[in-house]
Amino acid sequence: MVKSLGGGLGAGDAESDPAHPGRALVRLAERIGRNVADRAACLEAITETAAAVIGVQRVGIWLYDDAHTRIECVDLFEAPGARHSHGLHIQADQFPIYFHALEQERIIAAHDAEHDERTAEFTSSYLRPIGIGAMLDAPIRVSGRMVGVICHECVGPAREWTSGEQALAATMGDFVALSIESAQRARAERERSHLADRLSRARKMEALARLAGSIAHDFNNLLTAIHGSLELMKFAERQGPVEPGMVHTEIEQIESATDRAGLLVNQLQEFSRHERSPTPVTINPVAVLESMEELIRRLLHETVEFGMRFEDDTPWVEIDPDHFQQVILNLASNARDAMPDGGRLRIETRCFRDHRAGEPDHAWLDLLVADTGDGIPDEALPLVFEPFYSTKLVGTGWGLGLATVQRIVEEAGGHVFVRSRMHEGTTFRIRLPASTRAEPTIDASQPHAARLTGQVGGQVAPGSRETVLVCEDEERVRRLMEEALANDGYEVISAEDAAAARDLVGSHDGPIHLLLTDVIMPGTNGLQLAAEIASAQPGLRVLYISGYPARELRRNGIAAEGLPLIEKPFKAADIIKRVREALDA
Repeated sequence: MVKSLGGGLGAGDAESDPAHPGRALVRLAERIGRNVADRAACLEAITETAAAVIGVQRVGIWLYDDAHTRIECVDLFEAPGARHSHGLHIQADQFPIYFHALEQERIIAAHDAEHDERTAEFTSSYLRPIGIGAMLDAPIRVSGRMVGVICHECVGPAREWTSGEQALAATMGDFVALSIESAQRARAERERSHLADRLSRARKMEALARLAGSIAHDFNNLLTAIHGSLELMKFAERQGPVEPGMVHTEIEQIESATDRAGLLVNQLQEFSRHERSPTPVTINPVAVLESMEELIRRLLHETVEFGMRFEDDTPWVEIDPDHFQQVILNLASNARDAMPDGGRLRIETRCFRDHRAGEPDHAWLDLLVADTGDGIPDEALPLVFEPFYSTKLVGTGWGLGLATVQRIVEEAGGHVFVRSRMHEGTTFRIRLPASTRAEPTIDASQPHAARLTGQVGGQVAPGSRETVLVCEDEERVRRLMEEALANDGYEVISAEDAAAARDLVGSHDGPIHLLLTDVIMPGTNGLQLAAEIASAQPGLRVLYISGYPARELRRNGIAAEGLPLIEKPFKAADIIKRVREALDA
């Protein structure tokens, strides 16, 4: 196999600088460094440079096979014509004197190759056919073991090799060894990386399997509870007049189950968002915690004693307020589950100052959430922040709460610490960098807590017969919005897709005040539909709904920042409140 000399450091480069072989060797080392993963390119660079600095017509690199019985030419450079070839091979046992000498000596300097006892074996089969008069060969050793030889061959009469040329030939053998070792390290690193990727994928599949089993178990329990309550109400209705208290109890059971299902979906969505929060603001953590006190008490069992204590110098922090409250609710929920028979939960804030020599003090918020529950086993402590890992029984936890807490805190520049002992309780310490602002940028209090839990406060003014066009392809969701808005005094017209919505707009007698539409629908999406209807309905307000988070819609180029959006799952009260806000804006 023969090919022409390519670019890079070649014979021409070195021949233009014959008085300075050291410079050629430096350039050779640089070229090998750039092409460490490309063995062929490295070997070609070595043979080209060797031919130039030693001044020979042929340079070949020969490597042993795995059995160490055959040696193959992996690159042969012929300076006349600047050609590279490879593929020749010989059996080592046919030339025992030569290969024994290679094992013993640093260099074979055969000034007269035909008459040198070490190389005379090649006379009839190799030297005379090619016209080689002198050979300068250096063994290639990797980790002390000879793996091959680099041969410098002078085509023509015998030649006296100088000590400098012999040193250069030995150096070329070292360059080949270096190239081989570098390639082996690169290959080993690729193999390690490949194995690490396979291990990572295997762990992800194991985690997903664990998650799927937990979610399936929990959703089956939730669906059983919902269906059971409905069946009990139907059975009671068939038996005669239904007691209001019984209906109220079963409705509460259904609400509790659907809230838990919604929490699971929100946890999954939140954990899947890898980008940083787009809305960090400066908040007063004490004000936020005070506004959440009643919410946390409702979350806990009646047998759990709850208290909060705040130091006067508690610093403000910069974090998304919804995320901050989610951290608190996740930790409080874990504490509740760890104290099924009752106990104490306390939340404290204080200022921590990081003293470093020669640097100004760094202020941090220390937020402690401590319970007197069952505690976490020592072997489980290193795993509690891993996604989908849970110390709870199957069906009672999804292993996302603490993973989400850690991600939120780290995105805000902070750290999470945990200390626990079995039967003595657990303390989580959230450490967030203090804000440098003089005042909080918002009053992050009750509205955020309400939005996190799906609760709304206050009374909503009736619709006064304003017209709302509902466009939603899922019938049950569409019916929920129709009934909720109609009960609140709105005139509601509804469509299952964009085409039906266009027909309604064309046939409706009177203005349409608001379009309430799903974002992702078959055919035309909600944003395109809104643009079409707005041209025929001046002053139209639009409110979007979607099962995808707003960030996911923005990341995929579907929606822009600030899109008025209600994320599923939602409650009827959420729709009524947001529709009223959109119309009054």
